[in-house]
Formats: sequence, C-alpha cells, structure tokens
Amino acid sequence: MNATFPSFANSLGLASKTAFATLAIILFSYALTTPAVKAQTAPPPTEPKVRGQIVDKNDKPIPGAAILVKGQTTGTASDANGFFELNLGKFTDRDLTLVINFINYSKKEVEIPWKKLPKDFGQIRLSED
Repeated sequence: MNATFPSFANSLGLASKTAFATLAIILFSYALTTPAVKAQTAPPPTEPKVRGQIVDKNDKPIPGAAILVKGQTTGTASDANGFFELNLGKFTDRDLTLVINFINYSKKEVEIPWKKLPKDFGQIRLSED
C-alpha cells in the first residue's frame, strides 16, 4: 500500500484508492445536498404586550399611575420608576385603547392597533390638571 494512502481507509475495508475516492465523493455530495441545520435561537417575542413609562412634563416618573384597557377591567399600575407592562393576550385580533390615569393629571387615551403588538411606547407624558 502507498504511504500517502490514508491508513484508516484500510480499517474501513477500502483496500484501493478508487474505493476510498468513491466514498469521499459520495459523502461530499451528500453534504452538499443536505440542508444545513440552523442554530436554534429563541424567536422574537410575539406575545401581545404593551409597555412603557409614565412620566410628567419634566420627564419625572409617575409611580402608581393606572393603565386600563378602555371598557374592560384588565389593567396594571406603573412601578416605582413609572414603568408598566400589560399582556393583552385575552383580547384577540382587535384594536384597543389604553386609558392612563393618575391623581392631579389629565386622563390620557392611547390607541393600540392589534397588528402593531408587541409595542413599546417609550415615555407616555401626562399633563397636570
């Protein structure tokens, strides 16, 4: 056997260079025609959630502001830094309105097109009464 012929080819029962080359071509062809396995990554969030921060005219957070779905009992309150997150999963395929309210501030209504969910509103500014 030639010294350049891979020794492991003998262990596979490939006694000739032709048999080894044939096997290599078959494996290479298979690798080219088999779809590559893509890395498994988490899909982007698709839950119908809205989030944001409730602030005053000076961009100071408003903790405890009420955020409700108009005409419903579903809602939440902003945290100590004015942030909120609300899952709208029980409302299917329809546009909604959020009503944001806090003592001594004007009530604000924010339209939410269903097709735009999930949505981050960033800062939502309330004006004083």
